[in-house]
Amino acid sequence: MTRLVSMLAAGAAMTTAAMADNVVASDAAALAAKITSFGYTAELSKDSTGDPQITVTSGGATFNIFFYGCTGGTACKFVQFNKCWDREGTFPLETANRWNRTKTFGTASVDEEGDPCFDMTVNFSGGGVASDNLSDDLQRWDRAMGAWREMMGP
Repeated sequence: MTRLVSMLAAGAAMTTAAMADNVVASDAAALAAKITSFGYTAELSKDSTGDPQITVTSGGATFNIFFYGCTGGTACKFVQFNKCWDREGTFPLETANRWNRTKTFGTASVDEEGDPCFDMTVNFSGGGVASDNLSDDLQRWDRAMGAWREMMGP
């Protein structure tokens, strides 16, 4: 019995130590700093409702990170990587639907002005996201956004 209690205590301590390195959406400045440490440019601001917003630039592409599930502009639970492109005419909804039917990462849409948009939501609730996972999510986003740009065409 003592051995079981010791093992459970050790497991809890390891979990707590691992979570200490997690990035949380409730600290937008720390999230922006972590993104910068991965080689991106990250500029922190606030959206029209007072929630944090980060504008990120990587390889010449700029996108936004919007925060959701916030209480009073803090304690946010989700972020969404988002990019919309201004284009002439109305972008074909069928192209966005084709992406969504055939791809796992990133969601394509057409906004109210007929422009193509692309987003990916990351869940930060329950203790945040490990730094390595956040790096992987950003790399996955970069690859998916590049593939979406290719599917959109010129």
